[in-house]
Amino acid sequence: VFKNLRFLKVEDAWAGRLKGIYRLTWYKNQALFRTATGLLHYLDQMHIPTLILKGAPLALDYYRDLGVRPMNDFDILVPPAQRDKAIEIILKAGWTPMLSQNNTLAQEIKFMRHALGFVNPSGQSIDLHWRVFALFSENETDDLAWEKSIPITVNTIQTRTLNPTDMLLHVCVHGGQWDISSSIRWIVDAMFIIRKAQHSIQWEHLVEQAENRRFILPLRLALNYLYDQFQAPIPESTLSHLNNLAVSPVEIKLFETLASKPTMLGNLPTYWYKYLYLLEKRGQEINISSMLNFINYLQQVK
Repeated sequence: VFKNLRFLKVEDAWAGRLKGIYRLTWYKNQALFRTATGLLHYLDQMHIPTLILKGAPLALDYYRDLGVRPMNDFDILVPPAQRDKAIEIILKAGWTPMLSQNNTLAQEIKFMRHALGFVNPSGQSIDLHWRVFALFSENETDDLAWEKSIPITVNTIQTRTLNPTDMLLHVCVHGGQWDISSSIRWIVDAMFIIRKAQHSIQWEHLVEQAENRRFILPLRLALNYLYDQFQAPIPESTLSHLNNLAVSPVEIKLFETLASKPTMLGNLPTYWYKYLYLLEKRGQEINISSMLNFINYLQQVK
């Protein structure tokens, strides 16, 4: 808002406060990027490939201004095979894992998880990912995302990030989930990607990835919303294709729970539909036996 008002040469009583928010965001992001640069350097020295996700590449490649894209943490993706080695490096660098209540580090990094948060003595946060998406099945890989990733420089460190097509999918799927600090940020992120990289986005590949990963519903809802409300330059053929793809009842219930504030049952309904969703992705039949295994699943993800 501050930058837009300044660009339009609008004088406003809130201009001073908005400028202060902008400058504080810029300062915090600069400090976080400086800290993350050191961590990326350590990982590079240990020959661990890295790929940055979410706010960092968006601020660098799309917003191109660290003062206009707030970030709560810095997200780094490593290959699953390098996860334990990367965690060891991060711990040695003085970061502390943010564990769930009563969980140990070993419990947190079980195969059901996709990422783990860490905090340093200064209160800065990073998320170490070994999966691009939180929803995945055991036989699913991110090989194609790595293969199609593009180079990016964080200060002086060379790393990689998702290409615009995969970045858009990631933003749309992640943005549709309820969070206590939920905001409209995903809309701005998606519009920046579409407007700045519309000639680079491979729309057919986008839909194909949504089909393969079974993210048809969140992508459909997101793109239709952006097209209807903000006239996003999305091909009508892409929307038509998405709108005609079949979505299972389990997927509908899962994404309904993910987009909704937890009820009196807490996250139990979400875990239930996540479990059924994973069974479908594995091609397993949903029967009494598999439903009884839900208890084992809860023990692995809690």
